[in-house]
Amino acid sequence: MEESSDNLKDLYYEIYTINNYFWEDNNGKLNVNPKCTSIHNYCYYGDTPGKDKCNDYFQLTNCSFIYLLKTLKEKYKLEDDKLAEYAILWLNYNLNIKPNNNFTNLNEFYTKYIVNNECYNDKIKDDDKMTYKNIIDANKDLTNMNIKEISKFDRPFSILFYLYYAYHHDSSDCAKNLGHANSFVSEFKNLNDDPNNIENSSYNKLLSTLSNDYNNLKNIFYDKNDSCSFPSLPKIEPKNSAQNIVLNPGQNSGKGSGQIMEQSSYSIEDVYEAFKKIDDCIQIGMISTGGSCSIDDVLNDYCPEKNGERQCEGICEKMGAGFIWLLITFENLCKGKCSDNENEKYAEYAILWL
Repeated sequence: MEESSDNLKDLYYEIYTINNYFWEDNNGKLNVNPKCTSIHNYCYYGDTPGKDKCNDYFQLTNCSFIYLLKTLKEKYKLEDDKLAEYAILWLNYNLNIKPNNNFTNLNEFYTKYIVNNECYNDKIKDDDKMTYKNIIDANKDLTNMNIKEISKFDRPFSILFYLYYAYHHDSSDCAKNLGHANSFVSEFKNLNDDPNNIENSSYNKLLSTLSNDYNNLKNIFYDKNDSCSFPSLPKIEPKNSAQNIVLNPGQNSGKGSGQIMEQSSYSIEDVYEAFKKIDDCIQIGMISTGGSCSIDDVLNDYCPEKNGERQCEGICEKMGAGFIWLLITFENLCKGKCSDNENEKYAEYAILWL
């Protein structure tokens, strides 16, 4: 369920405020805003909490994460899924401020810092059965995201919470705010085009949240100053799961399992062109599509030989010939330059088609 306009503008203002509770200066010295020392109340690792007990950037990040969860839940009554999204976006953004943090996914930070904090297991106000740990555990798909992927949301998320802050304090500076809005739209387009934007994925859910929250921001800025019109976002166009296997073949069995090809020796457009050609020739219930098939004669080379001639007499023989043609076509695309991992993809592409 989408949040109300009033809820969002105050919620993001809260995120911006909490984001400035602590920081490291250029010399690596940790600073806590003297007005915000209450975050130390969440620095609880088995002993009694106390002021200045947490003197580590990651521990303070953890304290602020729990404080953010508590504040957003109690003040804005967020649904659990949305609460997890905002808190995890904020957490990842703050971890990336610290250079060389060496976390490959948020679950590593979660296991080391958050899960052992006793405040994290406190019962939620007005709900004696639910803890904040329960909420995050129910959204482990977010903490398990590769940190390189979720970090793509850092900049657009930070633009959003700054612009919601600007709405309260600096809405008259249209030129500056419009510049930030243009930057957000540019970042959003990149996220929308990313191969990880798969329908019903964690990535797609985060993108939808940012889209909704930007559109709300666009409307409230216009209501306040109709001469300052922010650009519109493109429609979110997620890929389906089958498309992603071809576009972003990150997992396979056997050698090279779990690796993502940074750069292919052939273009994915060539792969799709091969699919298109073979689909023009073979349709369920038809032996051939006639004139629309540009490789019909070529396919015959891979049909069974009967009475001295090669000819496919049924759909199964036709598909078998097409399968062989695809394997050979994909191999030729590489021109002998494919890696072992790419060679294994030939069979995957052909099997997907089959």
